[in-house]
Amino acid sequence: MTSFFNSERQLLVAKRQNLSEEDFIAWFNGWEPRLRLKKACMVRQRFRCCYCKKFRDSANCLHWDLEHILCAEIYPQFYDADGNLAIACSRCNNAKTDKDVLDPRVDRPPEVLPSDPAEYTIPHPYLSDWDEHLEHDNYFLYEGRSAQGTNLISVCKLNYRVEEAAGVLEGTIDAAIVSKFFRLLPPASMGLVPEGQAAQIAKAAVVANEEVAIDLQIAKLQPILDRAARREERLAQNVH
Repeated sequence: MTSFFNSERQLLVAKRQNLSEEDFIAWFNGWEPRLRLKKACMVRQRFRCCYCKKFRDSANCLHWDLEHILCAEIYPQFYDADGNLAIACSRCNNAKTDKDVLDPRVDRPPEVLPSDPAEYTIPHPYLSDWDEHLEHDNYFLYEGRSAQGTNLISVCKLNYRVEEAAGVLEGTIDAAIVSKFFRLLPPASMGLVPEGQAAQIAKAAVVANEEVAIDLQIAKLQPILDRAARREERLAQNVH
């Protein structure tokens, strides 16, 4: 569950009615159920940043930022909207800052939170299929498959590590990526791989091995958060 409980939503409505926008945001940032929502987002997003998709082996709320897809600076009306909240790594969140990712063709201010992925200038964490918009080499070098994907690379500076390494000789990064992929393939099989397809096959092997390892880590983390969510739901139901 990545939304607020009914009792929490009722409190949010009451607070919005009685507080200024600035005071509401300050109150929300210190509200305890906000941490539960971060944990729920961890489960939904499989412990991956909503933008760079890097996995982090941690259920500690301090290791994740609660990301407002439409930023609070421009769209404070959606600050507590369920569909506008996700978790991001601090690096992506700090790079995105208050950039406006709502498509310029959408009327301002929108009356409701936009629910069409085409109404955003980046792939939406929940409405879009990330893999349709971006591809990556080991979550290091990113390339856009669509205008939204290319824009996300710019908005969150996803290729910052490649840029930081720009002082190396040309081709060094590509060589390092290829060599990493090939280490996972049995040497005896290399002669059997058709020319031009070796890198793609090796890349698939890297990704498959990483995903198996991540699934094992998630299997250990998720039950902890599930138990916490059930406990907090019982407590919320007892609040009148």
